[in-house]
Amino acid sequence: MILLHIFKPSTSHRCESNNSISKWTPPPDGWMMANIDAAILNDPPSIGMGVVIRDRFGKFISGSCQKMYIAADPELAEAIAVRYAVVYAKDMNLQHVIVASNCLNIVRKIKAPRMDRSLVSPIIKDIKNLVRGTSFVFIHIPRGCNEAAHAIARLAHQSAGLMWSNDAPESIRATLCNILLN
Repeated sequence: MILLHIFKPSTSHRCESNNSISKWTPPPDGWMMANIDAAILNDPPSIGMGVVIRDRFGKFISGSCQKMYIAADPELAEAIAVRYAVVYAKDMNLQHVIVASNCLNIVRKIKAPRMDRSLVSPIIKDIKNLVRGTSFVFIHIPRGCNEAAHAIARLAHQSAGLMWSNDAPESIRATLCNILLN
């Protein structure tokens, strides 16, 4: 309760996204792309976090989803999902990772040199500490480029704590292929 009084609310809790381009772009040679997303469920209050890691050819390397019982607005859910993806990629010992989110507000806050006083600030600070001294880059992508991560985030509501290596779950294979063909 005290924390809510310390941090001023951000002006918008929506995750803004520029949807003008919706083609997935592969990372450069030697890098991995970690697409992340969050899905909110209201009954019971929870968020599903999803991460899909692909190489420069668009090949599925790994993916994971996790459920967290917390009432969250979209911006808070997305910040928690970005942190989850960073920890997941670091646990896999990935060195050069582009973390792609369709939440423009969160990407801007991670890239900002100064912290604001919003509710997500402690999570943003933790993300910055986790990636200090690493080669992690954060980018904003249109929602249409994030369909696979969103599908995995939604899977977390059915069965939390899932992980896949080299073989994508059936539920996102068509999405991965469609993204590569477009």
